[in-house]
Amino acid sequence: MEPEFNLDFERYTVAWIAPLEIEAQAAWYMLDNVHKGSFKIGRGQDYVYTAGDINGHNVIIATFPVGHNYGVGAAAALTSQIKMNFPNLWFGLLVGVAAGLPNHSRVPVRDIRLGDVLVGVEEGESAGLVSYGLGKETSDGFILLHHGAQAKTETIVRSAIGSIK
Repeated sequence: MEPEFNLDFERYTVAWIAPLEIEAQAAWYMLDNVHKGSFKIGRGQDYVYTAGDINGHNVIIATFPVGHNYGVGAAAALTSQIKMNFPNLWFGLLVGVAAGLPNHSRVPVRDIRLGDVLVGVEEGESAGLVSYGLGKETSDGFILLHHGAQAKTETIVRSAIGSIK
């Protein structure tokens, strides 16, 4: 039986990137409806997307293939293909399990732990979230290796954050 390619790339406005399988499973449970069918893909397109809707918004969920190494480069490759395939995206969300980075020297204390929800909101010239790689042990103690600031959070997302606050 031939697969049914009835999903239209142009109908989807939100991309949800969930790198790990457990993160993707949580995303799938958030869908109000799963859209049946699939997207027509061709050579050079490496990812399969789950499509559905949440509160009337058409959403695609993307995850890495089984056994795929993940990291900044892999996320960039996936994001690049999403942007090429889905021309009408308003924004994308990278949602996953992140390491907690408590900062007890800051006033007030910033005690971020596993399970907390972090949203990048710009502060001055900072995008609000900073990417860190692995740390290393030095003679001065353990330090995190800085990789740079992330892209600024889209205006529509910051607007939603403001209404939630």
